[in-house]
Amino acid sequence: MKSKIILNDVSKKYNNQWVLKNINHEFTGGYSYAFVGHNGCGKSTLIRILSKIITPTQGKVVYNKKLSFSYVPDKLRPIKLSARSYLKSMGEIQQIPIRKLENRIETLSKEFYIDEMLDVPMGGLSKGTLQKILVIQALLQDTDVVLLDEPLSGQDQESQKVFVKKINELRMKGATVFMSCHEKWLTEAISDEIYTFQNKKIV
Repeated sequence: MKSKIILNDVSKKYNNQWVLKNINHEFTGGYSYAFVGHNGCGKSTLIRILSKIITPTQGKVVYNKKLSFSYVPDKLRPIKLSARSYLKSMGEIQQIPIRKLENRIETLSKEFYIDEMLDVPMGGLSKGTLQKILVIQALLQDTDVVLLDEPLSGQDQESQKVFVKKINELRMKGATVFMSCHEKWLTEAISDEIYTFQNKKIV
């Protein structure tokens, strides 16, 4: 049975302003969806609602089966940990066996060209490197749904190619992908359907 994520009259308000209003839509598992539009139109809000990171002001999100999620937010605030310690902590939360986790961190850090920075405190890393770390934590193990909120912010061109390859590999395995994005080439590279926002709804 294919998974489905269903929005029933979903609306979200911030500071007495509606960002999203009465959205009814059904997303089928196994496809890649992109949300595009100007800043503040509701892209990131909808990504977080789909995963139930935040709750709608009105309406509800329904899954027809239990789903596992991974999430790449638009930025990571530096914390007092090395990249390796942070990734190990995230993997332990996901209950990944330690040997598998350590191998996965080593492999992905080399693929994203940050293996020499794994033991550097995150406060000393660039925005692009921090974004790579966020992507790596989302790829530590396969999940049913991958949520990407401006995933390429600050990343170099070679890492962007690796990112596209990794996401398309997940698509081939049947993962559902939701992405908030400004880059047209990226939506065309990894998305089956592209939505924009009009009158606080998706089109």
